[in-house]
Amino acid sequence: MRFTFKKNLSYLLAIIISTFLVGLIAVFFKVYFLDEKTFYDSIIILNGTLGNNVNVDSSYAFTINFYKFFNIFGLSSINEWSILISFVSSVFILLLVRKRIFNNISSIFFYFITVFLLNLFVFTISKDFIQFLIFLLIFIIIISRIKYRKKILLTFLIFVFEALFFRIYYGLVGCALVGIIVLTKLRWKTSIKVVFTLLLGFIGLFLVKNVLPSAYNSLVNIRFNTNQFRLDSADAQTLILNLITFDNANVFIFILNSIINLLRLIFPIELLFKGSLTYFAFFVYQIFLEFEFLKIFILRKTFGKSGNLIIVIIISYFLVLSLFEPDFGSFLRHELTCAPLLFPFLSKIEFVTLKYSNNKHRFQIIKYKYKRKA
Repeated sequence: MRFTFKKNLSYLLAIIISTFLVGLIAVFFKVYFLDEKTFYDSIIILNGTLGNNVNVDSSYAFTINFYKFFNIFGLSSINEWSILISFVSSVFILLLVRKRIFNNISSIFFYFITVFLLNLFVFTISKDFIQFLIFLLIFIIIISRIKYRKKILLTFLIFVFEALFFRIYYGLVGCALVGIIVLTKLRWKTSIKVVFTLLLGFIGLFLVKNVLPSAYNSLVNIRFNTNQFRLDSADAQTLILNLITFDNANVFIFILNSIINLLRLIFPIELLFKGSLTYFAFFVYQIFLEFEFLKIFILRKTFGKSGNLIIVIIISYFLVLSLFEPDFGSFLRHELTCAPLLFPFLSKIEFVTLKYSNNKHRFQIIKYKYKRKA
């Protein structure tokens, strides 16, 4: 079933009111029900903005200076920051969808669940809110009238800037972005592209390991170094631990672990056996998000160059997250930050289904189109 609400003022008002209401409910839930450990990073950042002495790395220092610069209202608590950021971000979100029509209930449901989770985990004094703003900036660049190649260059430079001043491994997102774009230009079969990518990655990592061994060890063991002191903590149930071995000194083992962990994040079935309603909710949302993105990917040829560039950025970002995220919770928070890239697609995706063709021996896409009521 599809709903069309073009030029429907009551629908527009319902979306606006509901977006702010969902944000308000999430802030209330965050203040009264979430544990303090959920805001561990926010507490460090807040103390830094208040002038307290905190021993932090360069990414925290950048974040602290960012919030210091924009703290024109003299905010001094996490709750104050959460309320302000929630309100401002809700305005940003509504600007992303203001002229768009939600085509089906699935998209509407996904929109509001994502808005709730954003207000819960991202819209506060945190690194993740900065990443949300960065993706918003990237979206503005892509929909602008700048030439296509300049859009790619500017997006790449943004990720390089992040690598230098914010999160070092985000530079790999820019590299993955360029790599995928180059691969799409090659007229090879998909299977050959996958094999070529894995082979190129193996050779690259092998060279880095032998030329810059310290850099290699720091890179491939980011997840291990983060998790090794958390094995006995209360949140250890959601840690992403390598199934083969903890050590990634062997390049082949690192690539194999990376592929396995990527599949674990795409299909987080293991969370269903943790006996927690929270983990079950994460599983449901993750599958839901991937279902929505699958529809976007299937219809990628209808979005033009700019739309496909956004899709490539999302894929690049998810691939890098799968390499370094220490736990499922961190993965959820970080994937939520790319909402500015996902939301504009909600008005463009149709219900789709796949049918196997015996003649062509492959799945074919069937799109169900609906006529608009006069």
